[in-house]
Amino acid sequence: MTFEMEPTAGEAKVNPEVVTKLDGVGALGVEVKAPDLRTHLQLRASNPWQLNARTAVAPTSLDGAVTYLVTTR
Repeated sequence: MTFEMEPTAGEAKVNPEVVTKLDGVGALGVEVKAPDLRTHLQLRASNPWQLNARTAVAPTSLDGAVTYLVTTR
């Protein structure tokens, strides 16, 4: 098995983080996607309340803005 870190495919703009190749079997490319968390970090620092996804507390019952620790998107 071989590992190729951040390979490019000729003129293609595809650039996975790693491709693993196994002779006689094939290759698997892995691309990692991560959300931009800057807005979330700013809200956590400025909102007086933080709630997780498993709570019986209604956000409307709190006095002030709420940051959700688990996103629903």
